[in-house]
Amino acid sequence: MDTYQSRFNKVIKNMEKKSVDFLFLFPSANMYYLTGFWPQPEERAIFSILSNKGDSFFIAPEMYEEQILKHTWIKDVKIWKTKVDFEGIFDELVKEFKMHKANIAIEDRTWADFIIRIQNKIPNSKISLASNLIKDLRIRKTEEEIMFMKKAGTLAEEIMKKIIESLDIGISELEISGLIEYEARKKGSKRMSFDTIASFGQNSANPHNEPSKKKLRKGDIIMIDFGPRCNGYCSDITRTIFKGKSTKKAENVFKIVAEAHDRAASAIKPGIKASELDKLARGAISKYGFEKFFIHGTGHGLGLDIHEEPYIKKDGSIKLDEGMTLTIEPGIYLPNEFGIRIESSYLITDGGYDALTSNPRDLIFV
Repeated sequence: MDTYQSRFNKVIKNMEKKSVDFLFLFPSANMYYLTGFWPQPEERAIFSILSNKGDSFFIAPEMYEEQILKHTWIKDVKIWKTKVDFEGIFDELVKEFKMHKANIAIEDRTWADFIIRIQNKIPNSKISLASNLIKDLRIRKTEEEIMFMKKAGTLAEEIMKKIIESLDIGISELEISGLIEYEARKKGSKRMSFDTIASFGQNSANPHNEPSKKKLRKGDIIMIDFGPRCNGYCSDITRTIFKGKSTKKAENVFKIVAEAHDRAASAIKPGIKASELDKLARGAISKYGFEKFFIHGTGHGLGLDIHEEPYIKKDGSIKLDEGMTLTIEPGIYLPNEFGIRIESSYLITDGGYDALTSNPRDLIFV
C-alpha cells in the first residue's frame, strides 16, 4: 500500500532534481496526498512544511493539534494561539533552517494573503509551484486510489438512480441538489467533489447552472451533474433527462452528444494524445453544425481534485497512459432553449479503458 510518507519520499527525489529546499503546503489535495490531513482553508494560518532533507512539521492553530497527530505521520506540530505567536514561530523556523535564500515550492492554491506574508518574511527566497513536484505522481493512480475512485463512481450511479425517481413536477432545482447531497452523506460521502449542478428547462443551457427555486415542469429537459467522494477521491457524472415528452430537436441533439461521447470514449487507450479525444468529440458535433455550441473541453482528469491532469482539450498535449483517470463530457448548449451534456468517467488500462461510471446511450424519460 502506498502511504503518505512513502509519497513524500518520492517527492524528495523531485525536490533534489529541481533544487527545491522546502515544500510549503496550504490546505489542499496536495496536503492530503502527502500528509493525510485535509482541513478547510481559512484565515487561520495552517501549513505543513517539508524539506528535501526529510524534515517535516506543521504550523497550526491549537484547535488542530489533535487532528494532525491523529491523521498524519507528522508528529512535530508547532502550535500558535495568536497572530504574534505565528509570526514568532515562523521567524524561528526561518533562522533554524536557513530559509532566507532558499528555493521554496508553495502550494499553487495558497491564498495570496499568506504568499505575501511569506515573501515579506523571506524576500530573497526563490518561490515556485508545488504542483511541479507532485503532479507527475498524482496523474497515475495506484491500485488503492483506483479502488476508491471505483467506489465513488458506483456511489454516484446509485444516487443518480435514486434522484431520477424523485423528479416530480413542482420540485425545485435547489431541492434536487439538496437531495443529491443528502443521499451522498447518507451513504458515507463526507464531501462532494464540487457544488452540485441541477438545471431545468432553459437553465440547462448554462453548463454550470447554479441551482435555483425554479420548479420542474412537464416537457422540461433536466441536467444533473454531481460527484460524491470516497476517501477524498472524486467521482463525476452528468445525465440529461426528459420530463415527459421531448421535442424532435432535443432528441436529435441528445443523439449527437451521445455520438460525440462514444467516439471519444471508445478511443481511450495508452499513447493517444488528449487533444485527439477532443478532436473526435468535437468532430462529431461539428458534423451536424453545432460546433459553436460546444463551449468547453471534452473532459478532464480527476482524482483528489475534480479538475486535474490530463485535460481533454484542443491543446491537450499529454499522451494518455495506464493508471490515468478522466472524464468524457461533450455538450451542446442552445441559448434560451436547452442544453444537453453526457459525462462518464474512465480509467485507462493497458488494453484500453474501464468505465468508472456507465456509458448511457439511451434517452431517459421520467
